Amino acid sequence: MLDSKIKIALTGIAGGGKTVFLSSLIAQLSEFDSAVFTPANSVKIHNYRDLPIKSNKWKQFKFDKYIECLARGCWPEKTTASAKHLCEYSRSDWEHSFSLNRFFKQSLEFFDFPGERIADAAIAAYKEYTYWSEHILQHFNDHHEYKIHLEEYLNALNSNEAHNINEIIERYKLLLAHLITDYKPLVTPSTFLLSPDGKVAKAANAEEIARIQTCGLTENSEFAPIPAEILATNPEILNKMSSAYKEYRNKIALPLFSEILSAETLIILIDIPSLLAGGVDRYNDNRQILLDLFESLRSDSLIGKLLKPLISLFKGRLKRVAFVATKMDMVDKNDIENGKLRGLLKLMTQRARRTLPDSDFEWFTCSACYSTRPSEKAHHLIGKLSVNNPAQEWIEYPVPPLPEVWPENWDYNDYPFYSILPDAPRNMQIPPNHSGLDKIFDFITGGR
Repeated sequence: MLDSKIKIALTGIAGGGKTVFLSSLIAQLSEFDSAVFTPANSVKIHNYRDLPIKSNKWKQFKFDKYIECLARGCWPEKTTASAKHLCEYSRSDWEHSFSLNRFFKQSLEFFDFPGERIADAAIAAYKEYTYWSEHILQHFNDHHEYKIHLEEYLNALNSNEAHNINEIIERYKLLLAHLITDYKPLVTPSTFLLSPDGKVAKAANAEEIARIQTCGLTENSEFAPIPAEILATNPEILNKMSSAYKEYRNKIALPLFSEILSAETLIILIDIPSLLAGGVDRYNDNRQILLDLFESLRSDSLIGKLLKPLISLFKGRLKRVAFVATKMDMVDKNDIENGKLRGLLKLMTQRARRTLPDSDFEWFTCSACYSTRPSEKAHHLIGKLSVNNPAQEWIEYPVPPLPEVWPENWDYNDYPFYSILPDAPRNMQIPPNHSGLDKIFDFITGGR
């Protein structure tokens, strides 16, 4: 059954390439006559047009800027702020299906959000600061890797009877900074890792991160989880924390999860070469982000039960989930043909898939914009290396074979994948060369 209006939430894990994916998909639809884009049943796209975003909560996805960047031979700057894109078009397979003109058009509303914000699910779920505070402290205490830093934080609080609010904030920021350097995903409030305008915490030691970052909307409205016994004897601290928490919840967490929970379709982009190149800690970190997202969507989980009123309010029911292994052109073609790339994607996501048995799931491999060309040598590709290649020459380079399954352990750069520049048409009327976008389009529009 085809839907006339579809809300799609889009996120990426480990630099999954959201910007390029969405830019290329929009280009295929908006320039359909110039595209090599073949939806099922020979469907043609007509009368495409962009529509304005009616809400002032989100930025407009900068499609024209990103396509121009690809045409100039460079990757668009990584987007970390949430954004929206709304469009509509006519489909050739609907021309004789309905008698009312209003059914002739299909509209897509994309909500592009960073995976780092998933850590704020509990903030969206709990109305009161004190409940969130208790939940986060308990969560940290229940997980060994978090408990180590939690104990340091609590010891510092208990050793200071004065309980200065600024010192509490600084101690919690140091805890969060250690989580970042230890590859732990539950960094909340997420603005400590990713500022409201999308600036990511730069790699540094924990002390430097703690000094620079903000755990709240601004430096004047930061908050941290504090044991109930301390809050009970410090009403001024409780009031200030509650006020900062409420403001953050209303401006960051609730709007974000309202959009996610009202979506009918979810696309999750996963860059498997980057996960392999980054080592097992990076893999564990990003898989946990994925599991945390699906835990918040599961109606019988603790967070899911609390978020259920939002789902009911926005009449949300997740119909479809697309897991997409992006940048398939970075992988040896034999590892695509023999199913290794898709197999690794399924292994990584099967546990998440089982949390939502009533939704339709599919796994895809995709290149939204080609950056390589095939080589006659086994486990080699040809591309424009992005480093030590000032003339941007096409160079043949080795590509590591993919493992059959995710290894028990591996180190940073055991799987060295090179950074390559895009190979997009200079003529921006012609969409980027791609593989797999049409199949994903069929799935997310319910047309497969």
